[in-house]
Amino acid sequence: MKLRNKLNYSNVASSVALVIAVSGVGGAAYAAGVAKNSVGSPQIIDGQVKAPDLATDAVRAPKIKNGTLGQNELTPNARKVFTAGPDAFFDDLNFHNISSGNADKTIFEFTVPAGAYYVTASANVTNNGADANDFICELKQPIGEFTSTIATSEVRVAAGGGELGTISLDGIAVDTDVPLELTMTCEGQQAPYNGQVLDPRIVAVELGNAVNK
Repeated sequence: MKLRNKLNYSNVASSVALVIAVSGVGGAAYAAGVAKNSVGSPQIIDGQVKAPDLATDAVRAPKIKNGTLGQNELTPNARKVFTAGPDAFFDDLNFHNISSGNADKTIFEFTVPAGAYYVTASANVTNNGADANDFICELKQPIGEFTSTIATSEVRVAAGGGELGTISLDGIAVDTDVPLELTMTCEGQQAPYNGQVLDPRIVAVELGNAVNK
């Protein structure tokens, strides 16, 4: 009878809270008993903090190590802004196959208005042939009835398809009174020169705009 008299709401609530905390049932009740600033890196299992655990806009520029973001981490629109600028002409592809059985070695081409341009292009080249191969890529523009080479780049790529060779080209597209068709081509020097051009891109900035900036 005496024990029954000692049972009241306060006692029962305290007992239930203790059971919940000890058993681990109810994350909110358990977390409430953790002291402020008591959970640090040693208490977190590696790889266990996931994207849903981060608040919106939780990761900002100061938290990102300089030089750790590459072009693959950027959206296509972001790449265009950083590599071309708002007043530049820009084009790119995911990949383009080249082979000795294909007479057309053009990676891509696009037309810009009449004028003089500073043109840059880049790509990675893989070699699927049995031997190491030298690949040559060129930037070209038509001048009247002829074709003029703006820039040429050559890279040797090991066999097997696992190696990458990086090419980079830049030069001046001469001023003309008609729109310019800029062309990028790549081909190997040893047949069969089966290969693939990855992420080819080309940027053309009109010289007048570049000077004004």
